Amino acid sequence: MDTDTHTTTAERKTPKGAPTQRELLDALVGIAMKHANEHFMDCVARLVTALQDVSDPGIEARAVHQRMKAGNVLKANSYAFFHLVSTGLELAIRKELDVLAPTLKKKVAANAASLSLVPYEEMDSKIAFGSLARPFDIKYSDELATLNVRLGLMLERDILRMGQNPFRPEVVLAAINQAWVEFEPDAESHPLLAPVLKPDTLFDLAPMYAELNGALQRKGKQPDSMDGLRIRKTRHAAAQKAAKAGSQEALAQQLRALFGDAGSAKAPAGADAGAVAAGAGEFDIPLIPDLPSLPKGEGGWRPSAAGAAFQSVAQPLPAAGPAGGLASATAATPSALGQPF
Repeated sequence: MDTDTHTTTAERKTPKGAPTQRELLDALVGIAMKHANEHFMDCVARLVTALQDVSDPGIEARAVHQRMKAGNVLKANSYAFFHLVSTGLELAIRKELDVLAPTLKKKVAANAASLSLVPYEEMDSKIAFGSLARPFDIKYSDELATLNVRLGLMLERDILRMGQNPFRPEVVLAAINQAWVEFEPDAESHPLLAPVLKPDTLFDLAPMYAELNGALQRKGKQPDSMDGLRIRKTRHAAAQKAAKAGSQEALAQQLRALFGDAGSAKAPAGADAGAVAAGAGEFDIPLIPDLPSLPKGEGGWRPSAAGAAFQSVAQPLPAAGPAGGLASATAATPSALGQPF
């Protein structure tokens, strides 16, 4: 029977009695949604206050009316907005998880989707919410760094980048704003919510990250401290860098042999190959052959074949004298000039 939840290689290696990778990811989604559902109603009240804050003296009357109207709509229908946020946030997190750890059946669709062009609107939205989430990234930097390490260990991958973490603040903020766009019928009020999504108006994310890290540690049988894994990661990166340098040197040797310059590029005995490569360029491949010595003259550079002709033509004519002067000048003129054109 073909299902969407095929067993991955990591899940087949899971010890008996331990949760599978997919079960652990589902548990993490449940933890995130529990914290969001418990604290977001208090966040709605703060959002209403922030929307109706018109203390800025430079705000226009139309903007004051729009902000007050949007705040009243949110205040009167707060539970409906809460429901949209809860549903949208779970869908957004699961979408990120599908990209991070797709099932076997979804890998084909994910690979096909990766080849498609990203719309400009989506790119602009990611840039905008990445900038909006930067204060959150700074505030919860330690918790997020630990979560990136633990998620990578659970998925048997390297440490995740911030943009790969499905629980990063950017995902939360984008889901809230998308729920607001679906909730608010007036399109002119859609841009009003994003600027007020700040750490002091949103609920505290630190307890959620702490519980996510704790669940990965307990259920994933991970060590208490991630310092050892960070050290191993650093050593692994250094080994990869050394291997890359070795492969580049081997490629450089092949290219030197191809261009017939292997003998001149060989390093002396005991010399460091990296130092030789650094002194002679990254691959030490001659792109342009040495040009022959060119004639030097006071009149600047000229092609060597034409230099003699120009010099002979440029010889000064003898001064005009009495009888025989014209004949002497004609005799001094090269015979080539006397020939008809």
